Amino acid sequence: MRINIQVLLGIGLFMPMLAWANYTIEIRQGTQSAIPVAVVPFEADETHTGVAQELAQLIGSDLNVSTRLSTLPLSHEVSQTWRAPIQVPAWRDLGAHYMVMGSIQPNPTQADQWLCFYRLVDLYQTPQTAAQVKDGTLQTSTQTDNIIFERKVALSDPKKVPQLAHYLSDQFYEGITGTPGIFSTRVAYTRLLRTPQGRRYSIEIMDFQGSQIQSVVESSEPLMSPSWSPDGRSLAYVSFAQKRAGIYVLDLASGKTRRLTHFPGINGAPAFSPDGKQMAFVLSKSGAPKLYVMNLETHNLTQLTEGTYIDTEPSWAPDGASLIFT
Repeated sequence: MRINIQVLLGIGLFMPMLAWANYTIEIRQGTQSAIPVAVVPFEADETHTGVAQELAQLIGSDLNVSTRLSTLPLSHEVSQTWRAPIQVPAWRDLGAHYMVMGSIQPNPTQADQWLCFYRLVDLYQTPQTAAQVKDGTLQTSTQTDNIIFERKVALSDPKKVPQLAHYLSDQFYEGITGTPGIFSTRVAYTRLLRTPQGRRYSIEIMDFQGSQIQSVVESSEPLMSPSWSPDGRSLAYVSFAQKRAGIYVLDLASGKTRRLTHFPGINGAPAFSPDGKQMAFVLSKSGAPKLYVMNLETHNLTQLTEGTYIDTEPSWAPDGASLIFT
């Protein structure tokens, strides 16, 4: 594709002159188009119809966020049941390259649980031939069902359906692109509320789409710098609850908080190590703000930087062997 652009130029340093110049931009290759994915409505009995509908809707919304995937409108889908043969030609005619589908079924071994079966289908997958030796002879069989994977997961709390949808979206995304999905990730942030009684500070978490908001820490004193543990089960943060800064760690499952530091001066910028066994942060207990590392099991404290300059905002390298800081 060629695009002609006419530009008005100013020419000359001391004698201003105007001239028109024609430029041609030739685009020889565009960006890779999004891969079309059909999200089939999940099957379920009457008891779990709402859960099934919510799952399919959230998965479609998740996958559409990615620029690498696009989902087909539900109105364009053909009839496809969980146990029926996959209608490959029909789905191809609709423009789908991949298809995701699922089925919600009661757990026969645990009455308070239900099982979510889900599968990813590549509608253009080349049939694979498998060979095995049986009764002393080589026998071959050809896979023609186009199924990349079929899995199941158990759930008992309907309130966790959004988390399940994000988890399934991660599975589907990685199965299609080979790259881990981000749909189960969460964001932690601080919030200031002005009320008639005064200022209230809180740390809140939300899912990657900005929903499922939950307040996990509240205080009348400032809260700062929430930082996730690698396993996502804890948050480190800075609180002025004792009228001076301290670094705390919150266990999200139990709601219990423990204080790590409460030194005079700055206690800030907490950052878990990649293995979760250490924490880097900034202290000014000896003068200028410096970097320290604490062993979270023994609470042994090691000062890493020295001098009169300000060192702050430590960030771990992925291998945990070094730190980047300002």
